[in-house]
Amino acid sequence: MVMSENEANSFCVEVNGWTVWCEKFGSGPKPILLIPGAIGTGRSDYEEQLEGADKLDHDKFTLIAVELPGWGRSRPPVRKYGTGVYDNDAECLHKLMQELNYNKYSLIGWSDGANVALRMATKYRQSVESLILVSVYTYVTNDSLKALTSSQSVDNWSKQKLQSYLQSYDNKDVIQQLWTKYVRFIEYYNQYFPENKNNYQSIKCKTLLIHGEKDKWCDLSQIKKLKQIINGSNAYMIPNGDHNCHLKYASIFKEVAEDFLLGRFVDPDENDDPHSGPNDQMKNMFIQ
Repeated sequence: MVMSENEANSFCVEVNGWTVWCEKFGSGPKPILLIPGAIGTGRSDYEEQLEGADKLDHDKFTLIAVELPGWGRSRPPVRKYGTGVYDNDAECLHKLMQELNYNKYSLIGWSDGANVALRMATKYRQSVESLILVSVYTYVTNDSLKALTSSQSVDNWSKQKLQSYLQSYDNKDVIQQLWTKYVRFIEYYNQYFPENKNNYQSIKCKTLLIHGEKDKWCDLSQIKKLKQIINGSNAYMIPNGDHNCHLKYASIFKEVAEDFLLGRFVDPDENDDPHSGPNDQMKNMFIQ
């Protein structure tokens, strides 16, 4: 394990021929692995959960924010796209958690990172205790592809968003190159990963799907279908939330996620009054 010269909580681990970078926050008894979206990092995709005003409780959780192989500081080598890309991510991240002496852990995956989390929960059922999938998709629709391609030029990104990525990339050109490759990969997503070939029904850990009401990239039908596939899973909609609902509505996300991870979550299917209990202060929008 190699420590960063700049930050004591930033380090890299050699796994499967990759140098995988991550950052550690908190010292609580429950380890949580946070998996970012495409070309993302902890800083770009989980800033509010790591250090914001609505950060997840550092006394109850130990947060490990990772940079996936081929992205962020986990380069070189270049990311290898194809049917095995998520399986490689899953294997690398599981070995990373083992190297950090976490034999049992929970997962939070956002967007493309949720696909990695799904595979980890499928392959490593003995280790994954809880699973939170934020803005997850299992197939790409024409509307979602249109929404993605509209963001293909990083020149159209907000200054704040671009700056968050520049904390782990040398310059804007590198970000553009990696993002363009990812968009091209997504154009073939349905061919690489046909729905009838996944094994998500084998997931046994407790699972929560969090969806933004106005998410243009992931439609509600996918959430409902995945909820049916994963036995005993729950789904929660954040009102007015978009694809980045966990960042824009970080206070709601914090309450829902912490209640779920700490076993305080109100299951509407098992409670006569889904508005009672620890979720009193927020508008419950459970997806049936």
